[in-house]
Amino acid sequence: MKPALVGLVFIFFFLGCVASVTKSSPAPGCIEYENGLLSVPPIGGCFGKTTFENFSYSGPSCLSISAPNACTGGNISIKNDCATSVTFGELAVGPTESTIVKPFMQDGRVEFAKNIATTDIPYPTVTTPFRLEGMVNGDPITVYYVESARFC
Repeated sequence: MKPALVGLVFIFFFLGCVASVTKSSPAPGCIEYENGLLSVPPIGGCFGKTTFENFSYSGPSCLSISAPNACTGGNISIKNDCATSVTFGELAVGPTESTIVKPFMQDGRVEFAKNIATTDIPYPTVTTPFRLEGMVNGDPITVYYVESARFC
């Protein structure tokens, strides 16, 4: 690769990393950036438009469920190290499997989208409490959280 081209690529990435915030938001996908030169946002991206509050999980220690307010945009990470599948309604995660899902309300009940890259997933228009109940190894699981309405 020619040195001039390498230099231009480096400058583009550098400009993306020194952007300043012009509009702050608790949802990372709603932050607006400006750097005064090319208005290039940071490279990569956090595109979440909602946040989670009051997240709690009760169940066996072989199951890890988290909902970080990072870049997930309302997604929940499930890691099953239990001997049997974990089930939440029609969602099943087998032993030693991991998945990321987007819970959403549909006709008054919780549904799970596994293709989280789709734009067809409805985000809450109002702050919405979620209570997910399931089973693993014959033990009940409860996940509770409040998802904010979209910030942008």
